Amino acid sequence: MRRAVCFLLTICLLAGAEAPVSAQSTRTYTNKKLGFSFEYPSAYTMREVPDETDTSGRRFTLQFLRKGKIEQVLGFQLNSSSFEESTEAAGLAKSKEGWEDSYGSPADEISGRSWRGLSISSVTRCFGDNGYEGMGDVVKAFASSGSKTLWIDGGECDRLNDEALKWVVSSLRFPL
Repeated sequence: MRRAVCFLLTICLLAGAEAPVSAQSTRTYTNKKLGFSFEYPSAYTMREVPDETDTSGRRFTLQFLRKGKIEQVLGFQLNSSSFEESTEAAGLAKSKEGWEDSYGSPADEISGRSWRGLSISSVTRCFGDNGYEGMGDVVKAFASSGSKTLWIDGGECDRLNDEALKWVVSSLRFPL
């Protein structure tokens, strides 16, 4: 096993790619109030930014910084909803091919020890300072555990943070 990890790290370094979170030195983010934790690469520091419009404390943003510069940003929100209610809220339906949104974009089934959910990369309209800028990608996921669902917003258009979303989904512990 140790040889396989060393081989994988060598290939990633030679290719100039980042190693998977599980093969990197990691830190753990824990949110006891909302009851979840996950691993992220130790090359990053993290800043938690509360949503000032949310009085319940169930919605906030995490900024991942490297060398003082924000590189990844994820939004989190905890809701009281089941897996089925969450699929409906996300506009996802099960077809013969699996889960997909109304545009036919496939959603991946994800799961942990005590949760299950869906992760999707889809298309959205992008707007900037001068109005409509064209189409772009959007990534999001949710993890449901009984009657609670943790929503994870990976951003859209030029603010896409799919790498950080992968870190969370691959190591999420929910509920604690």
